Amino acid sequence: MEFLKKIEVDDFKLLFQTLYWLKKIKATYYVWELMTRSACSQPPESPEPVDPETTALFPKGSEARAVTTIADLWVRYRAGGRDFRGSQLAQVDLSRSDLGGIDLSRSDLNRAQLREIDWVEAILRGADLRGADLQRANLAGADLSRANLHRVNLTAATLTGANLSGSRLEGSNLRHAYVIGANFSEAFMWKTDLREANLSGSDLSRAALRGAVLTEVNLSLANLTSTNLSQAQLSRALLADAGLHGTILMGCNLQGSQLSKADLSLALLLGANLQQANLRGAGLVGASVRGAAFQGADLRGAVMQVRNLEQAQLEGALYNWQTVLPQGFDPVGAGMVWSEEG
Repeated sequence: MEFLKKIEVDDFKLLFQTLYWLKKIKATYYVWELMTRSACSQPPESPEPVDPETTALFPKGSEARAVTTIADLWVRYRAGGRDFRGSQLAQVDLSRSDLGGIDLSRSDLNRAQLREIDWVEAILRGADLRGADLQRANLAGADLSRANLHRVNLTAATLTGANLSGSRLEGSNLRHAYVIGANFSEAFMWKTDLREANLSGSDLSRAALRGAVLTEVNLSLANLTSTNLSQAQLSRALLADAGLHGTILMGCNLQGSQLSKADLSLALLLGANLQQANLRGAGLVGASVRGAAFQGADLRGAVMQVRNLEQAQLEGALYNWQTVLPQGFDPVGAGMVWSEEG
């Protein structure tokens, strides 16, 4: 009997020890479960509000950090920073600075001094540059789309391959500017001064250039489709092989201009001055020329199947066997001069 009692006592000890350790394990598991639930119940970080326009213009990448002083700009730029969107830098002087590749989109650079600045491939989309001085600035490959360039001085500036689509350039000065292959589509350029500028191969389609001064400008191979050039000054301009389809040239001065092989189909030339202009091989199919002056113009090889040619002034204009005139039109009666030369 004593032996049996001893077994029972040992069994009870083992049972109590087992229960003790089970309680400790259960307590540990309970604490671990509470910690896990607490961590999982934390709300996720809410994302920053997204501006649809900004997302469309600027893909995800570098953080935009605006600056308000030149000192801050230089510190960050020299450290490799390029994103300065929305900066407030009105009236600053950054003349002769080298800031290639910088992003100053939607920044305020009103009346800033930027003479001879190096802004090669800079991004200035939607920037406010009203009244800024950019004489002899280098803006080759820069993006100035939708920028406000009202009354900006761009005399002798380089804008080769730059994008100025939708920008505002009214009253600005681009005399002697080098603007080969630039994009001015849908730009607003009323009364802009482009005298002696080189815009060969540039896209000015649907741009508004009413009253602009383009004397002796180079627009050879340029795209001027549906552009408004009414009342513009284009005397002695180079427009060889230019695309002027549907262009508005009402009251435009094209005296002495070079328009050889230019496409003037469906153009509006009402009251335009084309005296002594070179239109050899030009196409004017469907163009309206009522009241236009062609005195002394070279129309050899030109396709003059135009509207209202009988109401144009053609005294002394040259034509030859390659000149295509409307059926029934009398060139001799209109005062045109026959040329044996091809």
